[in-house]
Amino acid sequence: MSDGIAAVVTRPVPALPAVRVGAPDVFVERVRIGLWITLASNALFALTDVVLERALLVPLFFLKLAQVMVAVLGLGLLRSETSRQRAVWLTLLAVTVVSATTAASGILTHDAVTTPAMCTFLALATATVLPWDASHQLAVAVITALAIVWNADHVLGGFVALLSYPAVAIAVGVGSSVYLAAVLDRSRQAETRALAALRDSEENLRGVFENMQDVYFRNDLDGTIRIVSPSVRRYGYEPDELIGQPARVIYFDPDDQERVRTALFEQHSLADFETRLKCKDGSVVWASTSSHLVFDRQGRPVGFEGVLRDISARKRLEQQRADFMAMIAHDIRNPLTVIAGYTQMASESEATPADVRELLLSIDHSAQTLLALVKNYLQHAQIEAGQITLTKHPLRLNALLEELCRQYGQQCARRHINLELRLVPDLPDVNGDPVALERVFTNLVQNALKFTPDGGWITIRSGQEGPNVVASVADNGPGIAPEEVPKLFVRYGRGAAGRSQEGAGLGLFIVKALVEAHGGSVQVATTLGVGTRFVVSLPATAATSSA
Repeated sequence: MSDGIAAVVTRPVPALPAVRVGAPDVFVERVRIGLWITLASNALFALTDVVLERALLVPLFFLKLAQVMVAVLGLGLLRSETSRQRAVWLTLLAVTVVSATTAASGILTHDAVTTPAMCTFLALATATVLPWDASHQLAVAVITALAIVWNADHVLGGFVALLSYPAVAIAVGVGSSVYLAAVLDRSRQAETRALAALRDSEENLRGVFENMQDVYFRNDLDGTIRIVSPSVRRYGYEPDELIGQPARVIYFDPDDQERVRTALFEQHSLADFETRLKCKDGSVVWASTSSHLVFDRQGRPVGFEGVLRDISARKRLEQQRADFMAMIAHDIRNPLTVIAGYTQMASESEATPADVRELLLSIDHSAQTLLALVKNYLQHAQIEAGQITLTKHPLRLNALLEELCRQYGQQCARRHINLELRLVPDLPDVNGDPVALERVFTNLVQNALKFTPDGGWITIRSGQEGPNVVASVADNGPGIAPEEVPKLFVRYGRGAAGRSQEGAGLGLFIVKALVEAHGGSVQVATTLGVGTRFVVSLPATAATSSA
């Protein structure tokens, strides 16, 4: 996982409860609370009647007893499982009894204030507290309004008196409760839909998260793992045991973690970085990670997140292919070497007729070309398998270049190509593998020979730049278009001019890999229609630690 395994390994997200606004449990509970309030208010009103020593204490008591009986009956019914519809009818019954008995009490005591106040409170309370629709609230509004009208008609002396009584304003409040209930109902329905959509989205996301084959991760900036998907179990770990741990615990090469962090801070994202991971059982697997920085709302980086794809199977296949190619190339190289040797020997013999000598030279050229291809395939197989083994020791680069010039001198002469060697004497040694460096410069010279026209020139130079020894191979071939330059050092990458030439497109890829394995670099300078120059820079022995 990389530091790039970044952004927040979350513990499995708990499922949201299946909430539906207006569900029976919510509605019934609120009705139950309302009935208890009815009981409590009756007790207070009964105490008030006793304190005031009303003459009509007995009738008032029976009216309040009716309210109590309805409340007790309702509470008894609500103790068992009750459907929502039954709770609605129970509510309407309770509102009817409370409104009627309150109005009757007001008529008995000539009270025109308590009934409007209580009925208005009932209408507004049911509208705001009970999760039901406007049609049920309309029934409450009608019941409470009738109670207010009945009370006012008897206490105030007729309906006409209502026009100037504050109860008109109260009636408006009762009527507005219907609108309020409708608004709240729409809001609840919208909330219900939003919760359902959120729950569906969460379930879908959880399903993707828990069943994804790749490993998702999120880390803090310091590399601490905060989220990891359950698919990390393929490496033997449980998500919980990695959360809070530094990501380096799963790297086989701790330097990979720092390379990932550096690349992410510089580029903000990283694609297909190949690394090796340590499984819990100690085994090592190959993985490819793609990750990016995570920013907060102020644009500040707060972590990394990304995914891992297990590429162990691909790596095994690549290794098998590399081993197969190495075996084939090795078996072909030996007889080719024999053919090339005898052909060259025969072509240089004075006893060989001139016409036969020309044929032998053509055979030798083809054999050398095929031998170079085989060597490149062998080298490529080693590079792919990560098996570049260098036996380094101090060597004179000038001597290697002189031998190379001698080997290709005759071939250049046949094509009337001027092969020029310009070496700076007394250069410091380089710490290198002679076989690998011979392959580097052989590939560069062969590449130059492919593109240099008959009668052209190739120049090999050496020199020193600071702590490095440099060598270059230049030609006056067709040059390379600027858009083709990035493809030069890519395996199987071939520019437009190279597509008509023999070869597999591995030469420059191998050059770059071997030079970098020596701690050096290779650059190219080219002008279309003028020529190309490759420059290899290698650390001098004094600046290189022994391998």
